[in-house]
Amino acid sequence: RMSGSGKDKDARRRAADRRSLSSVVGCSLVRLSKLNGLDLQLYRWTLPRVLKVIHRSDGVSREYFLHTLLVVFPISFHVATLDELLAECVASMSGDGLTQVLRHVMQTLALLPDRGVLVEAGVFEVLHKRVQEAISGLRPDAICDASQLDPFLEMLCELCSFTLHLHPGDVT
Repeated sequence: RMSGSGKDKDARRRAADRRSLSSVVGCSLVRLSKLNGLDLQLYRWTLPRVLKVIHRSDGVSREYFLHTLLVVFPISFHVATLDELLAECVASMSGDGLTQVLRHVMQTLALLPDRGVLVEAGVFEVLHKRVQEAISGLRPDAICDASQLDPFLEMLCELCSFTLHLHPGDVT
């Protein structure tokens, strides 16, 4: 019992450190998004560097950072850099975490009032390609395991919902 208490303290300390670091990085993303003169060109230059930091973080922090990134920067920036953003998501995440981030991306993009911008930017093609990559990365034995397959089915359902939002009334 005594020997286990050290592990609990270490785990709590690491969790507190993770929360603290997440808060610092999240605040930094907010500050970055509020910079005067921030335009798409600067965002394109900054995004790979931010994604590198996100890639090095643990799974829980990675979800938080990607969610924060999606919230604090304009939707138009995400439309223009969607392929890079989703490539990082698919490369560094899997399962439920990836499903949550992709769901958030699609829901965020669906808020854009001008659907024509999404169609012109080829958003569906990018989303479809990245969801397909995520599914193709699934281990063959996972196909028989419903708990591992569920997140990917949810991704496909979310993609279908997004597609119906993008092209209402066009189900052919």
